Amino acid sequence: MKAIRVILIAGLLVLSTGCGITIVKARIKLPARTAELQTAKKIFVSSIGGPRGGAVARELKEKITEGGLHTLVASPSQANVVVSGEALPDNYTNDLEKREVVKCVKEDKKGKCLAKAKIPQYRLLEQCTVQIHGNASENGAALFDRTFSASEKAEGIREKDKPESQRNRICQESYAEAIDEFVWFVTPAWSIVGLTFYDVDDTAGRTAQAVDMVKASNLDKAHSLFEQVISDKTLDAEHQAWARYNLARLLWAKARFKECVDQINQAENVLGSEDLLIQVKTSCQEYTL
Repeated sequence: MKAIRVILIAGLLVLSTGCGITIVKARIKLPARTAELQTAKKIFVSSIGGPRGGAVARELKEKITEGGLHTLVASPSQANVVVSGEALPDNYTNDLEKREVVKCVKEDKKGKCLAKAKIPQYRLLEQCTVQIHGNASENGAALFDRTFSASEKAEGIREKDKPESQRNRICQESYAEAIDEFVWFVTPAWSIVGLTFYDVDDTAGRTAQAVDMVKASNLDKAHSLFEQVISDKTLDAEHQAWARYNLARLLWAKARFKECVDQINQAENVLGSEDLLIQVKTSCQEYTL
């Protein structure tokens, strides 16, 4: 692999690297990960228990509305689908270490140390894990029943006094990750995602043109150009395989997951288990298994 470059444009972050990779960060709508919830339903969000339960229920309702596919209803008797769950108490842990470090406390004009002293130093390690148990059923039949979990860590070092705790920040970040996972099982949701493309040096420059089309949010034109690159008879097998990877990355963004997996399978026949291929294949298989 080669180097990476980053550019911000009209809601898109383009990261370019001198290593043959371009990353375009774009806002796209991802379909619900539960196959049965990829078509319109009437959904009732039941009360959700636990310390963060009220926030979970509110955010679920907001995201369902933003998703524009499902309709929220006021009672389970009006619903096809009932969503419920429980937000477990935050699991926060910390470990405070104290040690002494020797530092120069006095120097002459030339910077030579004239006196040293032992200074107390504190190191605070923190971790917060948030778990949300969520489930959904359609006309009484279970659609999913799982725990969405996320964990964040923080480390602080300070001399003479304890570092400030980052508990609120890391717990909130963990909650945000966990609720996002829950949301994506229920409803289509907007997300900022990084689309990583390999810089295939095709003779007609269609790869670069296709990436420009992604930057311009013209995914259909980008799709056509990537297909033309795959058909380029002047490319060797390795670059043709990377062209298939590029198309697979785009197919994921267009929610065409089975086609995405098919392209990656063909690329793997040539390239083997490259990290970029594994990442995209895993992302697409989440929606096809």
